[in-house]
Amino acid sequence: MHFSHTPALPEADASKEVVFLDLLEKLKDACIASSTSQKQTSINKALTAIHDHVLAMHAQIKILEGMVQEDALTGILNQHGFFKELHKEISRSQRHPDRGLCLIVVDLDDFKAINDTLGHPAGDACLQMAASTLKASIRESDSVARLGGDDFAIIMGDISDLDILQRTTEIRDRLNGSFLPWEKSTIHVHGSIGYSIYKDGDTEKDMIHRADRSLYQQKKMKEHQGS
Repeated sequence: MHFSHTPALPEADASKEVVFLDLLEKLKDACIASSTSQKQTSINKALTAIHDHVLAMHAQIKILEGMVQEDALTGILNQHGFFKELHKEISRSQRHPDRGLCLIVVDLDDFKAINDTLGHPAGDACLQMAASTLKASIRESDSVARLGGDDFAIIMGDISDLDILQRTTEIRDRLNGSFLPWEKSTIHVHGSIGYSIYKDGDTEKDMIHRADRSLYQQKKMKEHQGS
């Protein structure tokens, strides 16, 4: 499973910084107003304007953060959002080692053949359906992300080892049972799944490495069974 570079946040709007600095200048001017009553009124107006401007900037930052963390094609988390969520969940598990944390990685089987035979629009539709299927297969507290290409990941916190086995089986069966009508044919989606369970002292890299190794072993087993 390959990871691309983390996308950068969009540059801030320079015009808004100019407006903010101008408001600060007005506040300074208000502080040296001629009369006490005029001074208080001017300060209140300036503070209100600054407060409103800060709220507007905060709202814009939230929107930009959401855009940066969302995969444009599928609407689920992208790689940037995935790493942020995994870091948060590992930090929680470091504080509460008994809570249980699982990382599931999913790779669609023969996805290149879909693109090659039916075209990229069919491949995109297949990715969208896979994302929807995975999202519908998890709990509200879990996170699903597209890491790039046909690679997906699911983060499950507060989960027991027994539940992990049950959940991974359900996700695999649900994904492998999905299909997409496309023009005069039907695309049957199949995927391979690997997972890792948090161990004390794990980093993001540790969990990803073990999940990737588990995924590789399952794909090799499928190849052996198909030969």
